[in-house]
Parts: sequence; structure tokens; C-alpha cells
Amino acid sequence: MHNPFGIINKINITKPYQHYKHSGTLNLSSIFILLLLGTIGTLILSIIYSYAIHYIPLIALNVICTVFFGYFTGLIIGHSGKISKIRNNTVLIIYGIIFGLFAVYISWVVWLYELFQRQELIFNPVAILNIMQFLSIEGIWSTNSYTPTGFSIYVIWFVEAVIILCTTIYGAATFLKTNVFCEKCNAWVENKYILPNLNYTYNPTKLTNLIQQGQFSAISDLRVQEPASNLYTSVELSKCSKCNDLYLLKVNTIKLILKSNGNVKRDETIIVENMIIDSEIYNSIKTWGEERS
Repeated sequence: MHNPFGIINKINITKPYQHYKHSGTLNLSSIFILLLLGTIGTLILSIIYSYAIHYIPLIALNVICTVFFGYFTGLIIGHSGKISKIRNNTVLIIYGIIFGLFAVYISWVVWLYELFQRQELIFNPVAILNIMQFLSIEGIWSTNSYTPTGFSIYVIWFVEAVIILCTTIYGAATFLKTNVFCEKCNAWVENKYILPNLNYTYNPTKLTNLIQQGQFSAISDLRVQEPASNLYTSVELSKCSKCNDLYLLKVNTIKLILKSNGNVKRDETIIVENMIIDSEIYNSIKTWGEERS
């Protein structure tokens, strides 16, 4: 049934609308590709990171480098998982742990190589631990006339390792969260259409319930936002362009918050996440959006 604004309602009582979930499918070739790409990417990032923290004297910048190092390592794992067509977040989390630890290890190997003026690459973990114990006696760097030694420097090294590990896991685990895979075509869904920004909804629960019930006219009821604001509702459509048999709807509310340092924080609340719809609903919403673009 059409409403005056053109988006149809399609209430489905017998079979509630479903949301996309990864199938969990993987095979040996996928695991091998992920292992290969993850190893190459982690090695490259570890070398860059090790040289950065060795030559950058500012502690704050070193901390930032550590966070970015772990996060981008995680993104490499996630992207490698996408290339190898892995649809299993648990596998990516496990690989995030493995490569997070691998990143810590390789960064120490490269950092010690540079510290000892490129005399020898030390790969033996026991030897590395012995060197760490030796370096902890007098310390290796100072800030504001303070030189961490003993327990203090061990705590710093531990925190650094935890940051790398946690950010790697986070980057790997979240990469595929919003990606959709068409099992029929054995391909990721790339065809996406974003509607013009709609007015912000102050009752997200109500909007969620209406959409879940099939009252899609609730989207057009929000109207296109004029003028633009830092509060708005985002609607995204996606479909598999190969088989034209998988259609999805994503609706979020967005708050753009200007922070004191001038940066903009994006606060996003999920209304519906990758809800599976049919072609009629998809075309109805897309046509309505195109007419108002």
C-alpha cells in the first residue's frame, strides 16, 4: 500500500523481517590467504612502527603510534579476511589475537636491531626477554628527568603490548561487522545507495518498531532534512547486483558533535542493521530518495 510520499508499507505477520548474519563459512584456502596477507601486512607495519618509536622522542606521539599500529594491523587482518571471503567473525578475532602477539614480537625484533646499531637480528624470544631484563636495570629513555627502570619500565612495556593486542583485535573484529556476503553469488555486496539526510528522530525505538513491522512509510514521514543539521537520520540501501536476489536496509541516527579541540565526533545509533527486504520495498525507498535528491 502506497502512502502519499511514495514509500510502500508491507506488513508481514507470518514471517517477520530477518536481519543478515554471516554464515560462518570458511575453508582451507581462505585460511591460507588470510595467513599470508596478514603476515605480510603485519611485518610491514611492525617495521614502520619500530622505527617510528625509536626515532620519535615525544612520548605522546609514541602512544598515538602504538594505538594506530595495533588498529591498522587489525584492519589488515579484517581486509585480508574480506579478500579471502571469510564470513566468520570468531576466526577474525582469533587471528586478531595471533597477529596482535606477532606484531608485538616483530616490533621488538626490529626495535632491538636498530637499538644495537643494526648488528644482528635477534629472533629468539628467550634472548629478547633476557635483553629486556638487562635494559630494565638502567632504563633506555627519560622524560622530564625521569628514567623508568625495573618494575616501572616493565609496566610500560606491558601496557604497550596490551594496547597493540587490544586494538588489533578490535580492528579485526569490527571490519566485517557491517559487510554483507551473498552466498548465492559467492561475492560481497558492494552496490549501495544512500538517501539524502532525513530529519532526526527523537524516538528511535518507535521508528525501529515501525520498520520491523513493515511500515516503511515511517522513513518518508521523516522528510528530507532542510536545511542541513548536525542531527539527522541516515538511510542506506544495498543489494547484490549479480543475482538481484538480496536486498538490505540500514537506518541509523547520526549526531555530529564538535569537540573542544575542533574535531568532530560522530555518534551513531542503530535503528535497523542490514534488514533483509524484497525488491519492491527496495525500489520504493530508492525511488523516493532519488526523487528528492
